Amino acid sequence: MNGEEKTYVDQVFGEMKYKHRWEKKGTVTLFGMTWDIVIAAKAYRGKEITESQRDSYKRYKDAEGTLLEKAEEALTEYVRNTEHEAESREALKNHLHPKTLLFKQNGDIILLLDCAWEPDQGLAVSLYPEILVAIQDMFL
Repeated sequence: MNGEEKTYVDQVFGEMKYKHRWEKKGTVTLFGMTWDIVIAAKAYRGKEITESQRDSYKRYKDAEGTLLEKAEEALTEYVRNTEHEAESREALKNHLHPKTLLFKQNGDIILLLDCAWEPDQGLAVSLYPEILVAIQDMFL
């Protein structure tokens, strides 16, 4: 691709641009705030988005509110079980910043977050196939 940015209109994701993965801008609502994020479909060398990614994106859009609510609960529980105390949504939104909603080629859905106490690794929440919180390296 010689540094060119490739654009593609997918029948499910809509218009996406390729920069090491297919991506577009989006938002998520978490901790009582709406965050600007990148919606990304992992792809190698500009290959097309997979059917598993399309199915996952539809699944996410159909249950977005519920999935993000479960993500918030899982993050709250995760923080409660660590030495990093953040009892309220207010405290969490000061420490955790959603950055990317990643749709892996196998259909997994991962929300990647910057994290004040994990600046190098960040946190991630698997939204599908199961709700699970860990450092980002566990999912990437």
